[in-house]
Amino acid sequence: MSNKQSLLTKLYLASFPIIANAWILIVYLKSWLNSNDSRIKERIGITDLRRPEGVVIWCHAVSLGESLAILPLINAFVRNKNINVLITSSTLSSAKLITKRMPEKSIHQFSPLDHPKWISNFLNHWKPNVSIRVESEIWPNTLKTLYEKKIPIILVNGKISKRSYNNWKKYPYFANSIFNTISLVLAKSEEEAKKFKVLGADKVFSIGELKHASPPLPINNDLREELKKKITGRPVWIAASIHKGEEKFVINSHIYLKKIWPDILTVIAPRHLEFSKNIEKLSKRLRLNCIRKSSRRFPDEDSDIYILDTFGELGTLYSIIPIVFIGKSLGKKKGGQNPLEPAQLGCQIIFGNHMENFKKISKEMINKKIAMQIESQEELNFCLEHLLIKQNKQNNRENIKKKLSQIQEEGKKSIQKSYDEIMKYI
Repeated sequence: MSNKQSLLTKLYLASFPIIANAWILIVYLKSWLNSNDSRIKERIGITDLRRPEGVVIWCHAVSLGESLAILPLINAFVRNKNINVLITSSTLSSAKLITKRMPEKSIHQFSPLDHPKWISNFLNHWKPNVSIRVESEIWPNTLKTLYEKKIPIILVNGKISKRSYNNWKKYPYFANSIFNTISLVLAKSEEEAKKFKVLGADKVFSIGELKHASPPLPINNDLREELKKKITGRPVWIAASIHKGEEKFVINSHIYLKKIWPDILTVIAPRHLEFSKNIEKLSKRLRLNCIRKSSRRFPDEDSDIYILDTFGELGTLYSIIPIVFIGKSLGKKKGGQNPLEPAQLGCQIIFGNHMENFKKISKEMINKKIAMQIESQEELNFCLEHLLIKQNKQNNRENIKKKLSQIQEEGKKSIQKSYDEIMKYI
């Protein structure tokens, strides 16, 4: 290792604890504001819960999408009599939803920050037999501590963004010292597998995309029936998981479509709930009638925009709204969100030209005519108009679900391959 890069490794390992101390203050403030301060100590590896007897598999997924992606794998683990699963995540939204959907013999905790002392607190208490990390959760202090304690590290559904890959490649010795601690990488594609090999991971297999086997989003039947009463008989579509900048495209499309269907309803589900205020302000400035779900009101006949600013209800909306625009695909924020979630419930999909995080599934869905890809405001308007006309003529939800069956079978095979490889380390 060169002196420069040896210094870089030491600098990160020494400086990040300082950063983490500042970070924990921010996390504490957010937790306090969200009335969740009782779990703040989990961020420093401390808990009141006891370690279960037997084998403990630690599964870490940073956010909701990754947490849901490994649910089938977790379900497979806990079918073994002696295996328990410890699930950690970083976001409040993932914590709320994963605790509702995780099976028996599993425990949820917030993940400790990448501070040697806090990681040691966590590992000394839970004593996991193996550590599974989802997608691109590469934290040097965490990996170093796991490696020193001889706990196998397995990366599932492994991927690394182009930007991160290029940054790591600038410091090959530093990258190698980190990626070489990983016992096994189960990459989502051959392309991703090559990246991990270049960066220093020793044992790498291309397994396939686990998200293809994710279970459908849950449906709240009471909410579903209440909403159906309010929107049945009028044209409606939903813009899901949108990011800053995309609200302008969505609201412009609503204004365009309103000239054709005066009673059209547009549902907007922002990826980050705090963004709801901006959407509401823009809607009102354009003299559109706007209602937020958190106000405990339902859309009425005069409503233009209905903002879904609550957790865990997208599945319910997808089950009654057949046309979905996928966010993080048309604005400055790029990469896309998982298009499989609405498609599993029979929705027709529209997404922008930035679906980099879902390249394969996006292409397959376009080829199967489940999805349309657009690049501009005009194309979004045209596709929505086309699908709304088609919506009034036929219901093709079951056809879409049938078209997905082959994709989902591939996902199930990826789950089984991942399970078989991981069990070799138990």
